[in-house]
Formats: sequence, C-alpha cells, structure tokens
Amino acid sequence: MKYKITLLILISTIVAVRADLVMQEQVSFGNQTNILTMTIKIHGDKIRQDTVGGESGDMSMIKDGKTGDSFILMHPQKTFTKNMKRKDARDNDAALSQPSDTGKSEKIGGYAAEIYNWSAPKRFWVGTNGMTEVLWIVKDFPNYEKIKPYFAQFEKADVSILGNGMQPTMNSLPGILVKSKMTVTMTQLVQTITTTLVSIKEEPVDPSIFEVPSDYTIWKPPTLPNHTSP
Repeated sequence: MKYKITLLILISTIVAVRADLVMQEQVSFGNQTNILTMTIKIHGDKIRQDTVGGESGDMSMIKDGKTGDSFILMHPQKTFTKNMKRKDARDNDAALSQPSDTGKSEKIGGYAAEIYNWSAPKRFWVGTNGMTEVLWIVKDFPNYEKIKPYFAQFEKADVSILGNGMQPTMNSLPGILVKSKMTVTMTQLVQTITTTLVSIKEEPVDPSIFEVPSDYTIWKPPTLPNHTSP
C-alpha cells in the first residue's frame, strides 16, 4: 500500500510539471477601433504567441527556452523569420519602479480587481518622453499559485505587445493582471494601449504547434532597385 501511495504521488507530480497553460488577451489601441486578440500557449520550455487582427496580418511567435531559438510566422505570406532581434533603446531601470496601490477597486470580468498605478518618467523607448500605466490586479484569482510559475516564461520569452522592460514584470505583481492601460507620451502624440485578460487556464497544448509549418518559406527582404546618379 505504501508503495502504491508513493507511486501515485510521483505520477501526480510529473503531471503537474508537464501541465500546459493557455492565456488569451484582447489588446486595443487608442480609440479601440484597432483591436487584436493575442493567445499565448506554454508547453514545457516552449511558448507560442498568436496575434490575430493586427494591421500587418495574423502572426505567430514561437520561442524555445532551451535553445533560445525564436521564429516569427507571417501567416498571410506563409513566411517566417528566425532569431530576429528587437532593435530598440530601452532604459530598463525604469521597469524597476514599483506599482503603487491606489486603494480603489473595480469589477473586471466578474472579479474584484485592486487598482494600481505605475509610471516610468524616463525615456526608455525611442521617441517617448515617459509612460504611465493603470493596473487592475486580482489577488484571489482561482488557481493563482499554480498559474504564477508560468509568468517567468512570459518574461523570458519577451512575448508581450510592449516587450520586456516596458512595464512591471507579471511575476512581481501581487496577483493576476486582468487589465492594464498604458499611456505613452511622445513628442507629438499620446498613445494608449489597453490589454484585457479574456481567459487563463491550464489545458493540454499540441506540441506540433511549436514547429514551423513545412509549407512556410524563410522571409527575404525586398530587393531595392538600383539608383543611378543623374
């Protein structure tokens, strides 16, 4: 009997380690006429983000945490890129700022969310003069303690619309971030980006979705025509 109990505990531990996570969010820009849906799936060390509704067409990002390889799939063209690096100028010190509790709360998606403020007065993205963000956080979200370990994968993969260093890390927050509203101040423009959690749950993910489809070809930059001086 003791052997059977030990075996059951071992099996349950293995299942827990192998659990997958699926999270879906809606992201809107400005007046909310430009809305896209983002679905993030985690399976072991691999993570995939599918973005639907963007102006550039539906896209997916795949990243392998073990190898560090990453792929961007551009579905309308059936093309992909590999290990493309972001070219930006971020001041990561700004992300070290801690959110402040406003003492206010609001119902978001049926949950009582506490409202926090966060700001980054420094310029940490090219062309910006500062950012502020309102965070709606649910501390008693169902299965929060089981879901929280996955957040390190999000940060490692850098899959968010904003990118790492652009807001407090999910793993550092006191609960599940169910909504955020980022306001970016630029030289001649103020842009808002609102992200709302639609669902987050543990469920099986098909391992084959982390492979580049066989009928996709590697993307090549367009050839610029030769220019001759007059």
